[in-house]
Amino acid sequence: MTGSLPRRSFLTLSALAGVATLSACEGGILKRTVYTAEPSSLPDATETIVETLKPAQGQTPGVAAAQLTVATSFTRSGGLDPVMNSDPFAVMLAWHVFEGLFTIDRATGRARDGLGVGEPQQSGNNQYTVTLRDDITFHDGSPLKADDLPFNLSRMKNSGPPEIRALLAPITGMTLRENTVVVRTTGAIPTLKERLSLVPFVPQLSQIANPDLFNSQQAVGTGPWMIDDASDPTRITLRGYPQYSGAFPAAYQKLTILSVPAQADRVATFRDGATLVIDQVGVAAQASLRATSIKHEATPVFSPVLLGFNCANPLVADAAVRRSLHVAAATASLASAPKGDAVAATGFFNVDHPGFAPAAVADASATPAGPITLLASDEEFVANLAQSVIDAWSERGVTATLETVPAATIRQRLADGQYQSVLYSDDPTRYAGDPDTLMRWFYDANAALFGWQEAPERAGLLQALDAADYAAAATQAAAACPVFPLLHRVATVSIETTLVGGVTPIAELGLDLLKSSTLPAPTN
Repeated sequence: MTGSLPRRSFLTLSALAGVATLSACEGGILKRTVYTAEPSSLPDATETIVETLKPAQGQTPGVAAAQLTVATSFTRSGGLDPVMNSDPFAVMLAWHVFEGLFTIDRATGRARDGLGVGEPQQSGNNQYTVTLRDDITFHDGSPLKADDLPFNLSRMKNSGPPEIRALLAPITGMTLRENTVVVRTTGAIPTLKERLSLVPFVPQLSQIANPDLFNSQQAVGTGPWMIDDASDPTRITLRGYPQYSGAFPAAYQKLTILSVPAQADRVATFRDGATLVIDQVGVAAQASLRATSIKHEATPVFSPVLLGFNCANPLVADAAVRRSLHVAAATASLASAPKGDAVAATGFFNVDHPGFAPAAVADASATPAGPITLLASDEEFVANLAQSVIDAWSERGVTATLETVPAATIRQRLADGQYQSVLYSDDPTRYAGDPDTLMRWFYDANAALFGWQEAPERAGLLQALDAADYAAAATQAAAACPVFPLLHRVATVSIETTLVGGVTPIAELGLDLLKSSTLPAPTN
């Protein structure tokens, strides 16, 4: 949505540094749309930064493009195989290249058709049948075979990320029967479609023929995009798959995704016309991108900045100590975060999430019995908050030391158990966004990372999850506070609207380009 704002409205919004309004959108998620303005309507103080965006090389405004280049904040740190790589870039890539029996609509967090269509039908005791869509082929031209189903389920359950293995434990088998798949389970699974979306399908013969080559260069799926060139660690190029038979055929012949972790560098690629869509554009950075053809859209998302503790460490073994440190850190983080780029965590979920219920961490006067260390991720957004947390703790009489480490190493450091507290970001909505998955990710599958796997209060939390009482589970999580959000991020996308359509913010970080489209040439 674009248009000109009256001068008074524009000045009022500019004073908040957001130039934004909130409006309802599909799925009940609030979407903040930043309106651009004509130069003549801008205040004098900002008129000098209005510019006309340069079209990307070889592209003309208003004319459909053969290729699309975008930039994401995610670092490409691994390979292509969706089972062997769980870093955010690899998972975002998997949305476009691979499919499970179901996939997740990233805008709403709800499961939708993938290789399967419609709802799973119960066909026996702990058995469900899923109808397959027609004309399924892998990018190497091979059809979906009976052996591919148990192969992919077994591979993810045995070799996938530990959190995914835990979530797939109740699914015991898959069998191909003509145009249907029979799924066997240990019992009823209310979130069966979401669980099935966690198993991406690849052709067994291609993967086992040369696993290293498959992972580095030639991963093959069934999605609308296929790998074209993965040789450069800072980018990946995809081509549209002509035989794709699903609901989201590729709108471009070629799609290039650049890995540009630094916000200033992403904004530069967009301003120079090298990219047409970028993610994670903070409110302050938007001020340099106010050409009338540019649209900035953002939506509050779950994506949390978290404070976690090693509950097995005597210094933070008391839940009252953890709550006291959390409340101080939350207040400091909100004050330090760029305005408009994050919101306070007033519950485990962000307020726009269907599972939200108020569950604030209650303050306490307890403090650690000795000095502690805060382990912090070097991710740009998180690292910028770390010192404010240290300072807030100091004001409470807590002596704390900051240790900043690469984001990719955080999980291993937690698994080693050699820490007291940790400030980091983890967003399992890249897999699924339902309340059950998100809470079990932290308090079930990953409880050992926080020394909390044997905690007696954990049993009560899991019972609440089994009963789908997410409000009770969140309240218990806030009281125990082994790990809990400090902030929830705001996901922002900047789009060159004369060339690209269909791209909107999604309910997480990253870019979902499945609905992107070229725009037709203007008619006179």
